[in-house]
Amino acid sequence: MCIRDRVFTKRQKNRFLGLPSGRPYESAEKASIAIKGVQLSNGETYTYREHGTGKQVLLLVHGNLSSSILWDLLLEGLPAGRYRMLAPDLRGFGDSSYHSPIQSIADLSQDLLAFMDALHVQQAAVMGWSMGGLVALQAAAAFSPEDEPALEMTLAAPRPISWLIVERLTAIALTY
Repeated sequence: MCIRDRVFTKRQKNRFLGLPSGRPYESAEKASIAIKGVQLSNGETYTYREHGTGKQVLLLVHGNLSSSILWDLLLEGLPAGRYRMLAPDLRGFGDSSYHSPIQSIADLSQDLLAFMDALHVQQAAVMGWSMGGLVALQAAAAFSPEDEPALEMTLAAPRPISWLIVERLTAIALTY
């Protein structure tokens, strides 16, 4: 029997995720996710999802053929008081604009840095999914070693999303 065929009880799932038994994943704070827009310095418009009011910024970057909606389960699952979670639609994806053609991953990473500037985000933990991982790594490479680190890489995953992976990402983020 492979793990995806196994049925987990709530207690087993929380133990697997490394969550304390008194704080199950299902009881995490849930609130509405705000969908907003912002004009970037390069003329593109980003649509993004925002959830939470915490001091720590968690930037969630979707992969190819996707949008920020990919992160809704994670946005709802993490404590809103601990994180300010931002999940943008990259240029040409979701509801974001596509005025200038994308020539490379560097274009998307420059957009991501412009997005951070537009929202006055000085520092963030970044979680990238598939192509989003490449965008996040390229954005981090834009900083010299002498700079104060502005991005902390959390994960770049290459395979399709599943409920187990989303819950594992939630457990990882809860320990950050």
